[in-house]
Amino acid sequence: MSEVSVDQLKLVAKRANLTIHFELLEYWVGDPSPEALVSLIDRAIDECSTAMGQYPKEFDPQKEDQLTITLILQLSKYGFDVAHDATSGGHCDIVIKDAGGFLWLGEVKKVSGINNSHLGGGFDQLMLRYATGLPAQDQGSLVIFCNCPRIDEILKSWLDFLLKEYNDTSIVQYDDKNIFFKSNHKSEKTGRPYIVRHKPISVYFPPSHKVTSLRKRAARS
Repeated sequence: MSEVSVDQLKLVAKRANLTIHFELLEYWVGDPSPEALVSLIDRAIDECSTAMGQYPKEFDPQKEDQLTITLILQLSKYGFDVAHDATSGGHCDIVIKDAGGFLWLGEVKKVSGINNSHLGGGFDQLMLRYATGLPAQDQGSLVIFCNCPRIDEILKSWLDFLLKEYNDTSIVQYDDKNIFFKSNHKSEKTGRPYIVRHKPISVYFPPSHKVTSLRKRAARS
């Protein structure tokens, strides 16, 4: 039997929906960079978002901590060293560590409509309590679970609020297809740039909110 090439293994991984798993292994045996690992985490969260979106009836009523643990369990299956409520200047919702002092932090919030003050509280915790702003520790995420319509509008409202209410804030990426944006801030601790990815995840099940039709005036039973 002939040896299997790396390209063949990549193809098998792709067909088995294990591309991120394979690329994480490549990251560990190669010359790792924090940016490469952050990219894998972002993609994994997007995959988790797609998976959770297929079960809105089950996830819609769940509390913030329950949704956070579900997300962490999914991320752990990729191979990330991920923990919940781990100490990093406080008890951060999602903490991913790796070699070389790598530290990625995720703060999780759940909203049932536009609630920028609630999201602002989570953002402040991430930036002021948890984030170190050190090299290899200068990126994180605000994950927003939404059991309400139109996560695109939730995200746009939050973006406008962020730009209006917070100094030294700039938008470095806005993706309306995958529905997220990245913002750049100055770390209060180091003065270095800190990148936050803002990602809403829909867990909205309309019938649970008495929405049974899209017809005008008949949308609520």
